[in-house]
Amino acid sequence: MFNVKVKIANIFHFISNKNIYWMNDGDVVKNLTFKGNFNRFKAIQYYFKNRHNILLAIYVNKTHVGNCGFYNISNNCSEFRIVFGEKKLWGKGLSKFMVKESLDIAKTNGISNVYLEVFEDNIPAVKLYESCGFNFIGSYIIGDRISKKYILSIQ
Repeated sequence: MFNVKVKIANIFHFISNKNIYWMNDGDVVKNLTFKGNFNRFKAIQYYFKNRHNILLAIYVNKTHVGNCGFYNISNNCSEFRIVFGEKKLWGKGLSKFMVKESLDIAKTNGISNVYLEVFEDNIPAVKLYESCGFNFIGSYIIGDRISKKYILSIQ
């Protein structure tokens, strides 16, 4: 049995050895637009650059397993980003709970529309977002990959 909790993050979630490891793990970052050489200094820069956004930490059974957040908040609309770093928990059906709990936090903070982008070949993520109610609105090319854009109105 897994207990998934999402809570407001602090700087320690971003500068932890665990987060540094995830952000340098090729499997974890292969579907992110960010690539390579993440270190504590970059983590601190990232945190302070984004502290006006809603930064969240994801826990499963009281263990920090990833980070997510709502970025570029404007007119009750925000971009959603997620990094699920704990690979041993991939494929266990936890991501849907993470997304749903994150969306509850967004709604509590006055966000009513959420958008995200996902690479078309990241089939598990595409299925996840569609199962959470996100609607496809378009696609474009980033390098040699196709990125799909989705939106969700939070009820």
